[in-house]
Amino acid sequence: MSLFQRVEFIASFDDPRYLPTAIGKEVAIAGRFTAGKYSAINALANRKRLACAPKSLDRTRHINFFSLGHARYLVDLSGYDCAKLPANMGGIGNSSYKAAQTRKTLLGLVLVMDVRHPMTTLDRKMLDWFLSTAKPVHILLGKSNKLNKDDANIALRHVAKTLAQSYLQCTVQMSSSVSKIGVDQASAVVATWFNESLKNKKPPVKGEQTGGETP
Repeated sequence: MSLFQRVEFIASFDDPRYLPTAIGKEVAIAGRFTAGKYSAINALANRKRLACAPKSLDRTRHINFFSLGHARYLVDLSGYDCAKLPANMGGIGNSSYKAAQTRKTLLGLVLVMDVRHPMTTLDRKMLDWFLSTAKPVHILLGKSNKLNKDDANIALRHVAKTLAQSYLQCTVQMSSSVSKIGVDQASAVVATWFNESLKNKKPPVKGEQTGGETP
């Protein structure tokens, strides 16, 4: 069964101060506003309109929570090239990103890039900023159907080479929400993060309570 088969939208938050208590495990997904992040979420869930691009740019600043079941969550972060972002974070991190970055339940980040324009300045700043957490990043080179196979593979090799030189905690793959290329691979990567977190989870101390409310 796919990790995303029973995904459900939980809530949207425009103020990170009111995010739900960090319970369970979370994986964040981010990308530039035009990179195809919402299409990637829909492709993973095999749904057409689970996630919709906002009509107003103000809505891109919202953080959206999706339940994957069993206290696992997908956290959809704002499109980072549209928000007014403070200079002290390299033009990449607003309060919503800072809130997500510091959540102890966060396992890693799925970063969506347009395969025709990968590793932009903002993408690199996003990687530099997030990798300070020492958590993994998996890059989806989306919209691969927009390029022929040879050009798409050239882009993939270019990004992979850059990652090998400067971003060792990152992995990358091709993706297309139209042709469904890479959907199973991306789902498997995220599932591995959740499974590894379970392996590393310490057994509860005798008498300790477990569980809690979901967002």
